[in-house]
Amino acid sequence: MSHLVEQHSTTTLHDLRKASFDMQVTNGQALIDGVYVGWDATGPEVRMTARSAPGQLLSIEMQTDKVPGWVEIAIWLGWAGFLADDVFGVVAKLSGCAGLQLPLLVRTERDETHDETLLQDALTGSDTPMARTALHTIGPDETFTRGDGAHALVLRLPRRDLSLDLQDLRVFLMPAFLGLPKPPAAAAL
Repeated sequence: MSHLVEQHSTTTLHDLRKASFDMQVTNGQALIDGVYVGWDATGPEVRMTARSAPGQLLSIEMQTDKVPGWVEIAIWLGWAGFLADDVFGVVAKLSGCAGLQLPLLVRTERDETHDETLLQDALTGSDTPMARTALHTIGPDETFTRGDGAHALVLRLPRRDLSLDLQDLRVFLMPAFLGLPKPPAAAAL
């Protein structure tokens, strides 16, 4: 049985894949229900165009005169809980932003508090379409493990002019109870 974040993200990404749009994006705008783009509103002007055609996930073109504090795409993952040692993963086929790191984080809201967990791995841009994988082993003290919450996957974009074609994306979870062995503890010196 799949985890709730896999189910919610699959539905959201399916809806994005079916969508058809070519638009100038405003800060905080929903591209579809569950997929938002945003940037540092106190920073410089950001001009962004988002495109999608049926069967394609998302293409972003962005220009800015100065470096914004942050730019991101957020994808709704739904309401769910996680356990320590679960492995959260993202697989994306993308092109653009060659050689640049695209950090991933999970934004969690529960009981009117907002927390963010930076994933251990980032995606890396490429000149040609390439599948990339990012994994994160959930630690016992991370926001993930503090009970059920509303989660969104956030892809932080480079803070510069860019072109990014996100051809596909999948979210998965490998539960700790499946019995993956823990790495051995480092020997004391």
